[in-house]
Amino acid sequence: MTVKKRMPKCAAMLMLLMVPCFLQAQQSGSGGLLPAGQTLVSLSITERHDVVPDRLVASLRVEHEDRDPEALQQRINAQMDEALQRIDGLNDVVVSTGRYAVHQYQRQPRNGRGDSVWRGSQTVTLETDTAYEQVRALAGELQASGFVMNRLAWQLSNARADQVRDDMLERAIERARSRAQRAGEALGRTDVEIAEITVDAGSSGSGPVAMRSMAMEAASSAAPESRPGETEVTLTINIRAVAR
Repeated sequence: MTVKKRMPKCAAMLMLLMVPCFLQAQQSGSGGLLPAGQTLVSLSITERHDVVPDRLVASLRVEHEDRDPEALQQRINAQMDEALQRIDGLNDVVVSTGRYAVHQYQRQPRNGRGDSVWRGSQTVTLETDTAYEQVRALAGELQASGFVMNRLAWQLSNARADQVRDDMLERAIERARSRAQRAGEALGRTDVEIAEITVDAGSSGSGPVAMRSMAMEAASSAAPESRPGETEVTLTINIRAVAR
């Protein structure tokens, strides 16, 4: 028998397993899972909560082309060094450089002659849980110096996600306990004991980000616009209870 009930912030699925055959086997001493007069209740509860992300991530890249690979790499290195010097003075900002790639390719031939060119790029990523305005301002300065924006996004930090899920866990367990008790009472058995709980932490997404066009930002050092939306955090618990 399956009973489903939908709620605005909680989806619950209740499944009651009553198996007369193994109860009869237990009574005959064949080693069933539960003694006669007991029912196994399996129940799943999912909690959902909308949270404003607290981490801003800006990823930018520098990329150039040149017929001379050595000159190309020197140009990339110089621009990246200048960017890192600007970043070094910032507090509460985690900085990391990404993949450095250089490759050769053929431009479309002109007058029947191909043009062999080297292309290279490297990324730099800024992350902060507090210094939002500093990261936005620096992202604008880097764009004005020739960097291209890869991504500007809001995320939920691990610390904040864990805190939210801890609160959700308590609510989910209380809901599960209440539903298990109601299921037992519906069967005429008021003694309900939870025997097993498993927790699925689920996932959290990133909220939407508002940005002005890259062309506008490349022409000035104005900070790109960014506003955090809400992201959904989910947590599911599965319980098994014994109703007597």
